[in-house]
Amino acid sequence: MITDKDSSEKYLWQNKSITSGESNSFRKKSIARLKEFQEKVKTEVKQIEINSKKNKSNIHCNDEFIYEKSKQMNGGWVLSSHQMQFISKYPYIYCAAAGSVLELFCLQRFWTSLARFIPKFVAPSLITFIGLAINVIVSLNALYLAPQLKEEISSWTFVLCAIGTFLYQTLDALDGKQSAKVQNSQIEELTDHGCDAVSTIFVTIGTAAAFQLGYHPYLLYLFSMITLVAFFSTHWLAHTTHCMIFKKIDVSEAQWAMIITHGLTAYGGQKIWRYHILSLLGLDITLTHVIAVLTIASLINVIYDNFNMSVFGKQTPLEECGIKIPRRKSQAIYNPLYPLALLLFLSWVNYMSGLFVLNPAAFIMVYGFAFAKLVNSLVMVNVSRGEMDKWDSSLVAPLLLTINQSFIGLIHPYTALLCALVYSIMDFARYFTYSCWDLTNALDCYIFSIKYPVGHKKWRGGNEGFYINGLNNESVLKAWKKFEEEEKDGLMKELFCSD
Repeated sequence: MITDKDSSEKYLWQNKSITSGESNSFRKKSIARLKEFQEKVKTEVKQIEINSKKNKSNIHCNDEFIYEKSKQMNGGWVLSSHQMQFISKYPYIYCAAAGSVLELFCLQRFWTSLARFIPKFVAPSLITFIGLAINVIVSLNALYLAPQLKEEISSWTFVLCAIGTFLYQTLDALDGKQSAKVQNSQIEELTDHGCDAVSTIFVTIGTAAAFQLGYHPYLLYLFSMITLVAFFSTHWLAHTTHCMIFKKIDVSEAQWAMIITHGLTAYGGQKIWRYHILSLLGLDITLTHVIAVLTIASLINVIYDNFNMSVFGKQTPLEECGIKIPRRKSQAIYNPLYPLALLLFLSWVNYMSGLFVLNPAAFIMVYGFAFAKLVNSLVMVNVSRGEMDKWDSSLVAPLLLTINQSFIGLIHPYTALLCALVYSIMDFARYFTYSCWDLTNALDCYIFSIKYPVGHKKWRGGNEGFYINGLNNESVLKAWKKFEEEEKDGLMKELFCSD
């Protein structure tokens, strides 16, 4: 109970002493803001106590509870107080449409059989990070042996890349199934998609090394940038529709294409991709050119389809089967496109200036981690129903890199590129870490361990949301109709109609 002013001030943001050089007016305003915030916390806690008595939920509003509540009301490292309270107040509902060809054919059965062997004390995010670590290590090994992405590499390197991609795909699928068993929250969504964003960078580099795309800088640039944009567009689609959309030919098929590519490269060597097909307009067209062009065309089709659903109103698979989740309608949904457009423009300027050929892998990672930061920002505003800014700190390194390369020339281009790489990695790591801290504070749970096991009253497991895979459409539609009828003026309005 809140009865003692000193006790509340001990755990809230306390009134720190103000130096003598500051004006009395500033002192008075600071004290007034502090008292106003304390009163808000007291009012909120008292309301919780009243509701607790009515519902007989037996919530103890002790000092620790008051401290945690004050952190939520004051906002976090990257989330506002409104976003923190939304996450702590409302249930986590994840909506998606999946069911690709390979998943329905065999992969889902394989993953489900493996998921039974994972102990319940293993956190889903721990599985995700183990998979990412494996993928990064094998890709960095290939990069170490082929720093310009055009050197000849021994076959065992590509065997490791194939195994690493397979293990990452498997562990990335198992973390979702483990979430349903032990802990299913916004933390798992952030770590899952955050690790996917980083993995996209490194699998792109590993694949480029297999095809020796360093000899074709224009293809390598297009392949890497369009891959990153395609990944971003999928999350922007989720931002506008509240649904993650996976198509019939999607990431699972792409990962198996990479596994097969690495396997064939290990068996026949990188020379197999230099097989001459024909000569056209004085150009020797090889197998590498054909595969690269087909891949880029398929990625452009993915981007077009995502923008078609986001901007032009094409129905999502959930909407086609009758699950009409309200979309975001405010103009703020277009805010993420501003940093995206600027990032692409800066990458093109730097490519044309010749910076790309100095170190293609470093260039891809600079912009890859910038894209990963944007994706993480999208995930955070998605789970907290916030709005993304038109400016993002991920643009700082590419912008300064462009200014140095095109106007000033103060720092050697190679040194500037490495400095930009360091900044991009640190900026991504900083934001990802702060996001995890905010979510753990708002949800009162851990990342790499399970705070509330199965059976505890605060357990956060189970499958909440609407997830169709092509086989369960009718049952999910019935669940949606029931939810829509019962929560039309309740959760439906609060969760999806905040715009």
